[in-house]
Amino acid sequence: MKKLFIYVVLLMLVSLVTITGENVFLRIMDSKVTKLKDSNDIIKNENVELKDKISKILAIEKLNNIAESNNFFKPKETDIVHLKND
Repeated sequence: MKKLFIYVVLLMLVSLVTITGENVFLRIMDSKVTKLKDSNDIIKNENVELKDKISKILAIEKLNNIAESNNFFKPKETDIVHLKND
């Protein structure tokens, strides 16, 4: 009877240690997952910004190609264009 009691107590202690260890492990993994999600969000935002920059550069290059093929003059940076919306 005494051995059975000792086995039950040992089983309870092992179960308690296992459950506590799992909780600690889950908290560690949760913090790592959160850090990875934050890094992923930062990289996604940088990716969107880079795509926007690339599309702007390509648009300017296309406009320059159209202007050259139609013999349009290339405006200076100081030129100002005013558009009226009638």
